[in-house]
Amino acid sequence: MKRLLAVILLSCLPVAGQAESWYFGLSPGGAIVDHDDYEGSTVVSIFGEYQFLPYVGVETASVLFDQFATKSNDDIYLHGYGQSLGVAGHIPIRRVTLDGGAGLFVWQMQSRAYQETIGEDEGVSPYFKVGLNVMLPAHITIGGATTWYGDVSGADILTFALKFGLRF
Repeated sequence: MKRLLAVILLSCLPVAGQAESWYFGLSPGGAIVDHDDYEGSTVVSIFGEYQFLPYVGVETASVLFDQFATKSNDDIYLHGYGQSLGVAGHIPIRRVTLDGGAGLFVWQMQSRAYQETIGEDEGVSPYFKVGLNVMLPAHITIGGATTWYGDVSGADILTFALKFGLRF
């Protein structure tokens, strides 16, 4: 079994050397929360990816959720941030790339009322994403993605965002 694993890993090395690329970018957008008491919010993420095989890479993102205000009072809201780490897959079709990814999201959320913290929660949740990117000249990419974060402080969060990046 160990020999088989070694042969598989060694056979990937020439492919990995040819497929290596880095991808960095910024992704602003909107977020909706699956909770009856809260309205939508804005979300911003800074992301990076290392693509070590032609169609597979490792990705990470720092995500900031702005204020999910309560429907009854704008001065009571939920906000937070997190860090994702996962696997990304790519299907290139000429200058367009279909993207997908899954992994874990480590998050911290705060409940605030009138600018004072009234509660905090943190945890680890799964995430899944799908998106589309268009490669422009000078290694610039533009696209969009939707990401689902499961059970973040008791609710699911779905984001829709534009993506601006550089691929090397």
